[in-house]
Amino acid sequence: ELKPTTRRTAVMILKTLNHVKKRMENYEYVIIDVPAGTGSGIYAAMDFSKTIVAVTEPTRLGLMDLKKLYKLYKQLKDGKRIFVVVNKYGLRGEIIDEVEEFLRESGLKWWSIPYDEHVVEAYVRGAVLVRDYPESPSAISIRNISEELMRSIKED
Repeated sequence: ELKPTTRRTAVMILKTLNHVKKRMENYEYVIIDVPAGTGSGIYAAMDFSKTIVAVTEPTRLGLMDLKKLYKLYKQLKDGKRIFVVVNKYGLRGEIIDEVEEFLRESGLKWWSIPYDEHVVEAYVRGAVLVRDYPESPSAISIRNISEELMRSIKED
């Protein structure tokens, strides 16, 4: 287990990727969640993947990381796709106009998940948002994103 502030993130990502490679023929889809940012190991995870879903927030740090991630993506070989999910959309103090401008200029397909108190409540309770708060704005958005993402993946 990787504990917060541990500096072995890249090592853990590479170990996880090696573990996944040995077993992925048993699965139609494999989802690999990596830490925020563009630190060591992120490139390896992106290179390993056919489809990349970058989750960002409408903050200066989120936009900066998204721009760095997009530069990494452009360095990868052809045949990979990238999608963006803007989480906490509608959060006060956000810089959504700048984020949307970057997404538009980059030609990236993107979705948003609205800021929603139900997410915090589900987290505190250890609940599953889409099951326990199915009509919350975030749950509806997550379901829609999942459906559209699966359609996009199956088109290939």
